[in-house]
Amino acid sequence: MTHSYVVVELVSLVCRRLGADAAARLIDDVLPAIEVTDVDASLRSRAIAAFRAATGSAVSLVDRTSFEFMRQRGIRRAWAMDADFATEGFELQ
Repeated sequence: MTHSYVVVELVSLVCRRLGADAAARLIDDVLPAIEVTDVDASLRSRAIAAFRAATGSAVSLVDRTSFEFMRQRGIRRAWAMDADFATEGFELQ
């Protein structure tokens, strides 16, 4: 389970590093197996508020959105590549 901002970030990263064909395979072969929730106005507002409140933090708006998304759904474990999730109190997978 993830949200649409992560999908946009992931597809952009794969395209930049591995090319358009790899990004297309990700879209066609991997994403259909994942539950993707669109970021609505409420989630976006909470994420922006958290982003603004963390003055000087290097944590991205996408990660702030993930934190709010996970809290809203009671998700405690993240599959993530950075320690920001652990700093926010989530378990890393």
